[in-house]
Amino acid sequence: MSATAVTERPAQRTPGGGVPARRAVIRWAIRLLRREWRQQLLILALITVAVAATVVASTVATDTPAPIAGVLGTAQDAASLSGSPASVNAQIKDLEHRWGQVDVIENQSVQIPGTLNTFDLRAQDPHGPYGGPLLGLVSGQYPTTASQIAVTSGVATDFNLAIGSHWTVDGTTREVTGIVQNPQSLLDEFALVIPGPGQVVNPDTVKAQIEGGIIFGLGGALWGGATIRNGRIEQSNFHDVRVMRINEAPVVAVHLIRNLEAPGGIGEPGTAVTAGAVANAVFAATGRRVRKLPLESQLQSA
Repeated sequence: MSATAVTERPAQRTPGGGVPARRAVIRWAIRLLRREWRQQLLILALITVAVAATVVASTVATDTPAPIAGVLGTAQDAASLSGSPASVNAQIKDLEHRWGQVDVIENQSVQIPGTLNTFDLRAQDPHGPYGGPLLGLVSGQYPTTASQIAVTSGVATDFNLAIGSHWTVDGTTREVTGIVQNPQSLLDEFALVIPGPGQVVNPDTVKAQIEGGIIFGLGGALWGGATIRNGRIEQSNFHDVRVMRINEAPVVAVHLIRNLEAPGGIGEPGTAVTAGAVANAVFAATGRRVRKLPLESQLQSA
């Protein structure tokens, strides 16, 4: 147990004792306002102007279109194309025929999950003839294969990506190789993949393989076959197996359709469909269905 000795009785609080103090503070505030109202009004006006300027600047930064260099790069004109891959490819061919060299930049809008925001999945050549000013490398390197991708800092933040990350977008998993930007429009958020028709790394190789496959398929459709005598195949080499020669080969035109689909194999499609295509052509020309191979012997027996 403890006790505290009090030598004086505490003073009693007078009811309403705070009223005079409040009145004094109010009178002081009124006198201060009368004496400095101009300064107070000036401060209020400055705050209003600062807030208004901030709102206007934000609106301008958001709504102002990108400068012309942010759309054209070093080109003088731009064309926006849409439609099916075949239609777009035909339009590009027409532009090349009319104007010569073009720099194709493909964009596909992709929505950020859980939001209404989008970014562009963009196929562009960093060293293209006109689009160079539209690309800048912040860190890392540009993608060089179909399994690589570079992203802007905004996309990297939204998807928690870093250089070396593996990211699945539009159904394809790619490795992040760099952070990029559009120096002409820093609000431009996109993911960069390699350009090209169907993301083909070497279009000339694809064309050559399709052309060769069609020629090989034509030879097989017209003359291919093996005969057996005494349990052995009679044909042994090219001296008794006819193949299509260069003077017999038709002109083959291969058109690669540009798109952002994931790359795949291009092994034997040209060979596999040729026999059926020739048989349908025979039917279209003669009205007769040929259902056995080789076609030449079937046509001769008709």
